Amino acid sequence: MENNQFELVINDNIALEHSLEDKILLTVRFSVGVSNYLGETHIDVAKAVVEAGLRKVIDLQDQQFSIVKSPNIKTHQLH
Repeated sequence: MENNQFELVINDNIALEHSLEDKILLTVRFSVGVSNYLGETHIDVAKAVVEAGLRKVIDLQDQQFSIVKSPNIKTHQLH
C-alpha cells in the first residue's frame, strides 16, 4: 500500500481520500470541546492518527504475508 495513493482533505472535518478512486475512506471529526482544546493543532493530530492507522495496516499486511509464506507457523486466536 503506497502512501501516495492517499490524500488528506481538510475542511470542516479531516478526511482521508483515495486519490485514484476519488473516494473518502476515513473521516476524522473532533468534538467542539476537543477542537477548542487543540486549536490549530487539530490538523496535526488528525494527520498523526491517519499516519498511525496506515502504518498499522502496512504492518498487518506484512504479518499476513509472513504467515502465508510460512504455513508451518501455528497461530492462536484469543477470545
